[in-house]
Amino acid sequence: GDFAADSHYLEYRDPAGCVAQVGRLFDDAAAREAMMQRNHDYYRQWLHPERLAMRIVALTCAAARRPQSRAVTASKR
Repeated sequence: GDFAADSHYLEYRDPAGCVAQVGRLFDDAAAREAMMQRNHDYYRQWLHPERLAMRIVALTCAAARRPQSRAVTASKR
């Protein structure tokens, strides 16, 4: 997923920058709520345990269908 600065989190370089970004979230309820919603949506799409399990199964099945490389095949003989 696309987890991005200013969309899902605010960047800062030092403690003062952190305080400024927290202040920004406290001062702008609409921006804070929008970020919270984007993070909730990201969690549901990418991090929810059922979604993670489904992706792991899909990746495992796809890997099992790929032909093995010659090096792996030769070493098994």
